[in-house]
Amino acid sequence: MSPLSDVELLSVSGNREVTDQEVVNASQVRSGDPLWDTYFSKNEVVTNIVSNHPQIKTAEMKWAGINDFEFVISEWQTVAYMSENEQYYKILENGDILDEAQDVSIGNRPIFREFVEGEALNRLLDEFSKLDPSIHNLISEVKYSPTDTNELLVHVFMNDGNQVLASIPVFSERMQYYPAMVQSVKGEKGLFDLEAGAFFTPFEKGVEEENESETSDDTETEEAIEMEENLEEETSNF
Repeated sequence: MSPLSDVELLSVSGNREVTDQEVVNASQVRSGDPLWDTYFSKNEVVTNIVSNHPQIKTAEMKWAGINDFEFVISEWQTVAYMSENEQYYKILENGDILDEAQDVSIGNRPIFREFVEGEALNRLLDEFSKLDPSIHNLISEVKYSPTDTNELLVHVFMNDGNQVLASIPVFSERMQYYPAMVQSVKGEKGLFDLEAGAFFTPFEKGVEEENESETSDDTETEEAIEMEENLEEETSNF
């Protein structure tokens, strides 16, 4: 058999977060493998790529030269990072949390806390997909904070220093009004309670602890009433 009967070069395209080497390793194809055996096993190779790396959504193997193959892949995008024990784990758009830990989060993606794989996380990711990118970029952290009366409550920490309480099923619907709500309180920092309405509690008069998951007072403040009046036309569902 001549050298033309062996695999020579392997290349990767379509990847953004998964490295070329990770794709090649997942394929289990190596330079020097029998060319035609590899080609006629391409369905198995593609299956290997997808099954051996959880961030790879689809894969295709194509000729890229006489002895060369190209792996064309698509990825499950990283939506957020799970924070646990000062380590960060990728949360993919399909709800999977990768096992590989990182010392830092990468990019402008929010940090999630107290979530596990399952219904609450999947529903929140679905709500995130409906958010306008301009709102998405305002979110710093999301903490899963279920209560006896609401198993789908989240406590959101914004990049501007405000905090938000919201229920996951209406998360995107309520959060789209966040810029208008901030404007209605004239830049004052505090907690926006959107769980069952649109109430605002300034930090100096109410919640101050960043990690607190519940409001300290259910009474409507003057600021809350003012906010609801200003947003009445835009947030009729409130």
